[in-house]
Formats: sequence, C-alpha cells, structure tokens
Amino acid sequence: MRLPGFFQGGRKMTKREQEIQNLIEQVSKIPVQDIVGRVVDLVPKGKYYLGLCPFHEDHHLGGFVVTPDMGLWRCFSEGIGGTGIKFEMLRYNLKFIDAVLKLALDFG
Repeated sequence: MRLPGFFQGGRKMTKREQEIQNLIEQVSKIPVQDIVGRVVDLVPKGKYYLGLCPFHEDHHLGGFVVTPDMGLWRCFSEGIGGTGIKFEMLRYNLKFIDAVLKLALDFG
C-alpha cells in the first residue's frame, strides 16, 4: 500500500514521509483476520472466515466474510468491505492515518 497522492508526485520523500510509508507497509502486513477477529467472532470455513457483521444487526453467519489470502473482508448485506485498515477506519470512525497509528500501537 502506498501513501496517498500528496506524498508522491515525482519528488523525493522526506525522512518523515518515509517513516510514515514504512509504518503503513508494516501495518498492511497484519493479517486481516487478526484485526477483524478482535471485534468479530470468526469461524473458519475452508480458506475463509465467517462472522456476524459488526456494522449492523446481523443474524446470518456467512454474510460477513474474511479472506486472508487476499487480505480483505466483506459484508454482503451492506456491500462494504476492504482491508484491515479500512475495517479499523469504519469501526472506530477514524481517518486513514489515525487507523494506521491505532493498529501500529495495538499490534506493536
């Protein structure tokens, strides 16, 4: 995962920007099932994990799926999904960089 466009544009990144980029890359390597699994009880099903969506009142196992091979999650009822960072953003109403920092602190 690369930094948003304002850090790109052909110029050399500053040391601070490089540190932020490294942090984003490290956080992106945290298994999505570990991030989601802190909030959702996940049940292994083949190469997937199934759970109840934390974003709405869900009663049907299977409408919320985590795909570790792709590093993604998806709620089929709401049509939302994404990476572990996106999950953290939606779950806690955070901006991108705040979600990255929270995950970095939570996972060391």
